[in-house]
Amino acid sequence: MENNTQTVKQNKKKLPWGAFLGIWAGALLLLGAGLCVFLYRYLAIYEVTRPEACVEELLKNNDVKTLTALAKEDLRLDVTEFENPDVLYEEYLKNVDLTREMSYRADNKRSTDEHPSFVVQCGAGIVFDISLKIKGESPGFHRNYWEVDSIYVASVTDTLPSTQAVVDVLPGEKIFLNGKEISDAYLEESVVEIEDLTDIEKRAEAVPVFEEYVIGPLYRDIKVTDEEGNVLSYTEDGGKYRYQASTGKYRVVIHAPADMEVEINGAKLEAADASVNGKNLAEGLDDYTNGAGYPVLTYEFDNLYLPPEVRLADGQKGSIIATAGDSFYVFADDGNDEEKSEAAKGYFESYMRYSAYAFQSGNYYALLSRILPGTELYRYVANSRDAMIWASATKTEYKDLRYENIHQISEDCFVCTISYDAEMSASSWYKKYNYELKNAYEVIFVRKDGVWLAAAMNVLGE
Repeated sequence: MENNTQTVKQNKKKLPWGAFLGIWAGALLLLGAGLCVFLYRYLAIYEVTRPEACVEELLKNNDVKTLTALAKEDLRLDVTEFENPDVLYEEYLKNVDLTREMSYRADNKRSTDEHPSFVVQCGAGIVFDISLKIKGESPGFHRNYWEVDSIYVASVTDTLPSTQAVVDVLPGEKIFLNGKEISDAYLEESVVEIEDLTDIEKRAEAVPVFEEYVIGPLYRDIKVTDEEGNVLSYTEDGGKYRYQASTGKYRVVIHAPADMEVEINGAKLEAADASVNGKNLAEGLDDYTNGAGYPVLTYEFDNLYLPPEVRLADGQKGSIIATAGDSFYVFADDGNDEEKSEAAKGYFESYMRYSAYAFQSGNYYALLSRILPGTELYRYVANSRDAMIWASATKTEYKDLRYENIHQISEDCFVCTISYDAEMSASSWYKKYNYELKNAYEVIFVRKDGVWLAAAMNVLGE
């Protein structure tokens, strides 16, 4: 009886444990079911809230022609002002096989949490970018619905070869890239030395240097031109196109007395700079110069980078005449001398009277009487008689006439310049015509028997 009672008690103790196991099993089943429901719902929401799903839907429902047309309306190409992004994109698409199936990939460089970004390609060629934005309220689970924010062109330049244009110019020169002037926004702080400077410019007060402009990245063919529209050539250096706008374009010829100090852009000319031996303008007039001469040196400089400014050094007295052909004539000047000026005036009036009117014997002999016999000038005028018979009568009205740069070589010899600007009215038996004539001469005078006579005459100009 005692044993039966003990068995009943043991059975009574086992029943709560079984119930406990049953309860836990039921709870786990409920939890599993709930978890399955949760996972199912999450996966369903996850699928429709994937940004990729939005992109896939867009590509499924539109062809590449439609989407690239939309992209062209939002060109976000990061290019300089010297390139047209629309043209750049059109040229880019010509090299992409648009018949290939569109695919996409995430653009990690541009994506944000609120605006996922994707690159769309046809084969290996990028055709446009897509940016998404959040649509409506969140369905939960920290997920969002998405819609297309924009279809745009932005990343194609990542795949294009690029270059930089490096342009060296002299200060103040205007340079154009693809027809547009390059502004100082592209100007580098440092200057560039010019390697092929002539010796005379190395000695100048202000040694020419280049300013340097750097423009890029550039993706299309580029054209750099100067102010006159000339296309500049370039050299390629490490992916950069190097241009030099100025290649030494100035030339100057200077004729100056050997004993005068002359400067070009602040650099003093020396005898060693002369291109030819000096010419003595008073050659053959030893009887009147007492051994003195008037040697003139000629200096020629090519490929100068700066416009030549010619001046007398150290405050010397004299003057400079610039003529056509980039020539400069330098003269010593002793100041006004009425007697010498009148002698020059008398000779020149006779010369123009003989030259500007139909041949008259009186004019012919009047001119010869003012020239030193035996000189080349005398022979030239004497031999011109037959030619001048056929000359047309010409009326001369001076706009400018000067007798200046009078310099005494010796007691009986001086040199001066005669320059004029005149309106000419010529007539012959069949025609009348008007023209303007400018000329300048350097004339040597000598005194013989108390009278000043012209002994040599040189036309100034090349």
